[in-house]
Amino acid sequence: STLYFLRSDDLLLQHKLTLLGKLPKGGRIYHLNELEFIETKIWANIWLTPYIIVISPFKKGELFWLDLSEISKLHSPNILNGIAYDSLKQRIWITGKKWGKIYQIKLSH
Repeated sequence: STLYFLRSDDLLLQHKLTLLGKLPKGGRIYHLNELEFIETKIWANIWLTPYIIVISPFKKGELFWLDLSEISKLHSPNILNGIAYDSLKQRIWITGKKWGKIYQIKLSH
């Protein structure tokens, strides 16, 4: 639940960000997995849950959650485990552990 920001040339710790919020259905934020930097935000799935948290490293905390339960329960195992970003076409892709498919997702505002 803590992100560490390191200086690229010597890997010295610059600062850290600890997420203190709760999962959408309760419980502490833990096991950030498969982080992807998308534009100015960090996306991370929460291991063994159908959730992706979108984090602002600048505003110091969580911005919003994505609940991918509907896609996740179509697969066995139903473990979300992949986020990818195509910056040229601004497309976001997700997949899971041993899934035979990937999904392009779009956010509506």
